[in-house]
Amino acid sequence: MAIVFLEQRQKQQYLLIILLATVILIPIIVWQVFFVARRPPVKPTVLSKPQKIEINLTALKNPTLKELQAFEAIQPFKNGVGRRNPFAPY
Repeated sequence: MAIVFLEQRQKQQYLLIILLATVILIPIIVWQVFFVARRPPVKPTVLSKPQKIEINLTALKNPTLKELQAFEAIQPFKNGVGRRNPFAPY
Protein backbone atom coordinates (compact mmCIF):
# COMPACT_ATOMS: atom_id res chain seq x y z
CA MET A 1 0.00 0.00 0.00
CA ALA A 2 2.80 2.42 0.81
CA ILE A 3 4.27 2.05 -2.67
CA VAL A 4 0.99 3.12 -4.32
CA PHE A 5 0.80 6.27 -2.24
CA LEU A 6 4.39 7.18 -3.04
CA GLU A 7 3.84 6.73 -6.78
CA GLN A 8 0.71 8.90 -6.68
CA ARG A 9 2.53 11.58 -4.70
CA GLN A 10 5.42 11.59 -7.19
CA LYS A 11 2.96 12.00 -10.08
CA GLN A 12 1.35 14.93 -8.26
CA GLN A 13 4.75 16.55 -7.69
CA TYR A 14 5.69 16.17 -11.37
CA LEU A 15 2.31 17.60 -12.38
CA LEU A 16 2.79 20.54 -10.02
CA ILE A 17 6.27 21.23 -11.43
CA ILE A 18 4.93 21.11 -15.00
CA LEU A 19 2.05 23.44 -14.14
CA LEU A 20 4.35 25.95 -12.43
CA ALA A 21 6.73 25.87 -15.37
CA THR A 22 3.92 26.57 -17.84
CA VAL A 23 2.48 29.34 -15.68
CA ILE A 24 5.90 31.00 -15.60
CA LEU A 25 6.95 30.35 -19.20
CA ILE A 26 3.74 31.32 -21.04
CA PRO A 27 3.78 35.00 -19.93
CA ILE A 28 7.49 35.22 -20.74
CA ILE A 29 6.92 33.85 -24.24
CA VAL A 30 3.92 36.13 -24.82
CA TRP A 31 5.95 39.14 -23.65
CA GLN A 32 8.79 38.28 -26.02
CA VAL A 33 6.51 37.73 -29.01
CA PHE A 34 4.19 40.71 -28.64
CA PHE A 35 6.29 43.40 -26.99
CA VAL A 36 10.03 42.87 -27.31
CA ALA A 37 10.14 41.46 -30.84
CA ARG A 38 7.99 44.27 -32.31
CA ARG A 39 10.21 47.12 -31.19
CA PRO A 40 11.90 48.89 -34.07
CA PRO A 41 15.67 48.97 -33.90
CA VAL A 42 17.05 52.04 -32.21
CA LYS A 43 18.87 54.33 -34.60
CA PRO A 44 21.33 56.85 -33.24
CA THR A 45 20.23 60.40 -33.88
CA VAL A 46 22.64 62.95 -35.26
CA LEU A 47 22.25 66.39 -33.76
CA SER A 48 22.67 69.35 -36.05
CA LYS A 49 24.57 72.47 -35.10
CA PRO A 50 22.44 74.92 -33.12
CA GLN A 51 21.27 77.90 -35.10
CA LYS A 52 22.45 81.35 -34.14
CA ILE A 53 19.69 83.35 -32.46
CA GLU A 54 19.28 86.94 -33.56
CA ILE A 55 16.99 89.28 -31.64
CA ASN A 56 15.30 92.04 -33.59
CA LEU A 57 15.19 94.99 -31.17
CA THR A 58 13.78 97.39 -33.75
CA ALA A 59 10.34 95.85 -33.17
CA LEU A 60 10.33 97.41 -29.68
CA LYS A 61 10.57 100.91 -31.20
CA ASN A 62 7.13 100.56 -32.77
CA PRO A 63 4.91 103.58 -31.82
CA THR A 64 1.90 101.36 -31.01
CA LEU A 65 3.89 99.67 -28.26
CA LYS A 66 4.58 103.04 -26.66
CA GLU A 67 0.83 103.70 -26.37
CA LEU A 68 0.23 100.62 -24.20
CA GLN A 69 -0.58 101.21 -20.54
CA ALA A 70 0.22 99.04 -17.54
CA PHE A 71 -2.56 97.27 -15.65
CA GLU A 72 -3.72 98.76 -12.39
CA ALA A 73 -2.84 96.89 -9.22
CA ILE A 74 -5.68 94.70 -7.93
CA GLN A 75 -6.66 95.54 -4.39
CA PRO A 76 -7.23 92.65 -1.92
CA PHE A 77 -10.78 91.79 -0.81
CA LYS A 78 -12.17 93.70 2.15
CA ASN A 79 -13.68 90.70 3.98
CA GLY A 80 -10.95 88.21 3.24
CA VAL A 81 -10.93 85.35 0.78
CA GLY A 82 -13.26 82.34 0.86
CA ARG A 83 -15.16 80.74 3.71
CA ARG A 84 -13.94 78.92 6.77
CA ASN A 85 -15.39 75.60 5.63
CA PRO A 86 -16.02 75.59 1.86
CA PHE A 87 -17.92 72.30 2.08
CA ALA A 88 -20.51 73.52 4.57
CA PRO A 89 -23.95 74.27 3.09
CA TYR A 90 -25.14 77.90 2.91
